Amino acid sequence: MALRRPAAGAAPLQQQYGTLYISSLPPDLLLLAFRRVPLAERHSALALVCRQWAELVHSPALLDSLDMPIEIDSGRPLPRMRLLADWLVRRAAGHVRRLHVEIKTFVENDDENSYLAAAGQRREAAAALIAALPQLAGGLRELSLDTSHLPLPPLTATWLAPLAGLTSLALISDSGILGPVETLRCLTALQRLRLDGNVSMPAKLPPAVTSFWLRSMAAYMPGQEAAPSELGSLQELTLVALWDRTNNHAFLARLHSSLTALSLTLVAKAPACLAQLSQLRVLASDDIGGWLKEADKQILEQALPRLQHLTAVHILSPSLPGSLAAISSLQHLDTVCWQDATAAAAPLPGGPWLAHLRRLALSSYFLSDAASLATLSGASQLERLGVRDTYKVLQPQGRRGRQEPVPLTAEVQRITAWAERHPSLQLLALERVPLDALHVGKSPRPKRAAQLRPGLLLHEVEDVFLAACGLVRQDPF
Repeated sequence: MALRRPAAGAAPLQQQYGTLYISSLPPDLLLLAFRRVPLAERHSALALVCRQWAELVHSPALLDSLDMPIEIDSGRPLPRMRLLADWLVRRAAGHVRRLHVEIKTFVENDDENSYLAAAGQRREAAAALIAALPQLAGGLRELSLDTSHLPLPPLTATWLAPLAGLTSLALISDSGILGPVETLRCLTALQRLRLDGNVSMPAKLPPAVTSFWLRSMAAYMPGQEAAPSELGSLQELTLVALWDRTNNHAFLARLHSSLTALSLTLVAKAPACLAQLSQLRVLASDDIGGWLKEADKQILEQALPRLQHLTAVHILSPSLPGSLAAISSLQHLDTVCWQDATAAAAPLPGGPWLAHLRRLALSSYFLSDAASLATLSGASQLERLGVRDTYKVLQPQGRRGRQEPVPLTAEVQRITAWAERHPSLQLLALERVPLDALHVGKSPRPKRAAQLRPGLLLHEVEDVFLAACGLVRQDPF
């Protein structure tokens, strides 16, 4: 429908309806606007505007989902934590369904003795927060506690049992021991579980858990990871920083009929049973530390062609030579991120893997010749392409020499020209030269964004995996 022009001589909106103010909005619209304001600012600013806004700020409708980032002094955490616990009990009890508390600690002075002396206060502060949780249990369904240097008390039925209605739980702590994890089995409705800290692999998971995320600092001590004996119907598993090569993850074989997503970051050994996980849709292996060996490469190369249900593959292993040929027979791929030790031209394989491919991120070495680009033209549904290694670094000459990045201009121009001709492509993301690699005295180039043709954008980015495929890499530390 075409927009009508105002009739000649028509009065402006301000004259027709009077002066419009935000306070003229109905309460429902104000609540929608207030939801976008951080909780602390709502109470420190919005509540002071007028009586109506103060009432809306404390409305139960704004308390169903709470994100609470808090900074406290590590040397004196107890008073602030008691205030938080008191506020949660008085204001949020009976209303909050989702609670995310992220505690960031700082030390007001550099006195290490004062910091160590406050260890008891930090334990009390964490206990004060935990003590408030049972009073929120009525409607609480999703709970995330990121307590930084505040040690969470051991997992016991005393504070977990009242939270039996939880469907999602995340516990993140840099200090203290999260255990015994088996106590979590009292959370019979729990579906998503994340444990991040000093915790070993649990022997048993809560019966309804379908998604499990584990980063285990206990993995510094070989032999601490127990093989889980009861996994329920686990569908998604993420393991981060498990560095014991004696653990071959044999327990995964019991998930061959249920596991659909497996993500491994800085895991010291590829699962020997990987080929048996025939129901996998998503497989990610991020060997950010270069821990995987030749035997692990063989496991991956032998398993990938057998995982015919895969729709997304993220293989990031800068220490392993490899080839995309391992995935060329997969028929349902939608997303591929690939990083290996390739440092020279490597032909891009053709095959069924291109038929449904929409997002791809890989090294420019795979696209360095016309034949490989012609092969990629077979990906008729490709929408987003990310290209790494758009420059090479020259080694320094002499004692005072500096590494100098040199753009691979010819290769980038060839890829860009191909992108302009590929009709389905919507985004070409090129890796940008890192600022810390630039020579002293050079001004950093601004990020380049351009429209190559209608419907196709070119962006220079630091992370092509994120830009092209939406992959957020896990931080193992």
